[in-house]
Amino acid sequence: YDATGAFLYKTGHPDDLKKVEHQRPGTSHAELSGGTSIVSLVLEERKSSEIYGPEHWVKAVHHRHGTGVPLFLDGKMQGILCCSQDISDYSSLTLAMVEMTAHMIVDQFNLKSSMKEKEILLKLVDEGLLYVDVSGKIHYGNAQFMEILKLDSLKDVYLPASLMEKLAPQGIFK
Repeated sequence: YDATGAFLYKTGHPDDLKKVEHQRPGTSHAELSGGTSIVSLVLEERKSSEIYGPEHWVKAVHHRHGTGVPLFLDGKMQGILCCSQDISDYSSLTLAMVEMTAHMIVDQFNLKSSMKEKEILLKLVDEGLLYVDVSGKIHYGNAQFMEILKLDSLKDVYLPASLMEKLAPQGIFK
């Protein structure tokens, strides 16, 4: 779900997906559109929540349990991760699993954002910089590095073994 409660995507076992066919991309699950649901609770409370059977406004899902966790990036709620299941399948660990998954999703977004910031900074540096692993494989070179060595690509580019032998004792690869 996005930050307004609009449904985006679902995945799961085909038998479970048949039970929630009413959820279609773009439909709103906010309180004013669909009554009380796990999505409307998370939107209202802005924290992890659970909803059981008849607590749902929609009678057709009174047999379901819902768990929802907000996805915050830079202090702003960007979306909601939800897990819906039959009440008979409910586990007290569901909330913890959904929270952990949400945390991993947010970490991935933050990592990608951080990497973009670092790439921008590396482009601003006047010197040639590179990232090399212990085998000597060059994984990254900024524009200046690529220009100095007149390289178009780093595919299969390694530092010479003689240079690696000199660098290794200095503890660079720890």
